Amino acid sequence: MRLNKLLIVPLFFLVSACESGSVESVDIPDKSSSESSSELTQAEWIEQNVPESEFFTVTYENDILTTEYGTFEFKESKYVEVADSSPTVIVRFDYKNTTDENQNIESVIWNHFDGKQVFENTTEPTGYLIMYEEDPYYDEYYNTQVEVNPGATVPAAYGITLNDSSAPLTLDFIDELGDVIGSKEFLLK
Repeated sequence: MRLNKLLIVPLFFLVSACESGSVESVDIPDKSSSESSSELTQAEWIEQNVPESEFFTVTYENDILTTEYGTFEFKESKYVEVADSSPTVIVRFDYKNTTDENQNIESVIWNHFDGKQVFENTTEPTGYLIMYEEDPYYDEYYNTQVEVNPGATVPAAYGITLNDSSAPLTLDFIDELGDVIGSKEFLLK
């Protein structure tokens, strides 16, 4: 469709020029040069415009996710069937705030965790479980809802809801540019 619009505009000027008895040249901008810079992805724009000294390299090694806001050391997971909810994997970890400011773990999770289930024919996103005081992991879940003080380490848990129980949970860990830097699979037992 875009190509058709590019052809129509010059043809319109050509027909108009022929009707008036004179022909004028029409410059058509080269799409490969000047306009391509406005079509950058967010990651490309950041790479080109943010000094390297301001980048923090997010890593995932030996069950430890290190982000610009702290570290997540994964301890265990547990598959549970929660009443009135989808099948769920409770992911437990210790979070350490390595910054000089209070941090909310949940916002860091949303920035760096991407849950999915890989089925035979599809890959589907997962959701998050809101826990209540009567839930067994509520105290650890509560730590993801409050601010963690600088230098503090807290035990935490997050419930990730599944589409069904026929495929394991895969957590992809995402860096500051949106790229997957590692994955952890949680088997359903």
